[in-house]
Amino acid sequence: MFLSSCVLFLLLTYIVPNKSDYALQCPNGRQALWTFDVNTLRMSTGCSTPRQLCNNKIGICTDQNLCCPRALK
Repeated sequence: MFLSSCVLFLLLTYIVPNKSDYALQCPNGRQALWTFDVNTLRMSTGCSTPRQLCNNKIGICTDQNLCCPRALK
């Protein structure tokens, strides 16, 4: 019970106020992928190395450091 209360508190304190990250658009018109950073306890759409895979290899990092879904082939 205590653990679930702590998780709820973290969600309300750190993640919900940063919901503007979810609306970021990628160059291909799709919504940027988000990940949860366990070190900072925050949600992020960022990535560090352009043109490399991100978000468990389902996205690719753009030159603007956004993790975007790869284009459908």
